[in-house]
Order: sequence, then C-alpha cells, then structure tokens
Amino acid sequence: SKCISFTIAVENDRPAAKWNTASLSLTNTKDSRREIEEVNAELSHIIGLQKVKEHIRGLQAHVAIQ
Repeated sequence: SKCISFTIAVENDRPAAKWNTASLSLTNTKDSRREIEEVNAELSHIIGLQKVKEHIRGLQAHVAIQ
C-alpha cells in the first residue's frame, strides 16, 4: 500500500490541501456538490482500490459534518 502525505495551507485566502504539485480547494463552491457526485461516480467505476475509496468517502463524510 502507498501513503500520500499532504499539507493544509491557505491559498488565495482559502484553505487548500496540497501534495506534490497538486492543490485542492477545501471550500464549497456552487458546483461542489455536482463535482463531488461526478467524482464519486468515477470512483465507483474503478476496479479495486477499496481502501482508497473508503478513505475518500470517510474524508467526504468528515468534511460534510464540519
């Protein structure tokens, strides 16, 4: 298994998760819900990676509670 480390930073006055050269905004936008649904649909079509899928869904649930 492979672990991915990331940092939480402020980018353009908004929180973001950063790893390698990638960055992901941690704030909701008007399109966030639709984008999350699209990502989840793609994720469900990927064969295997069950632990990764569970981790991502756990993160989504945690963020939704926040």
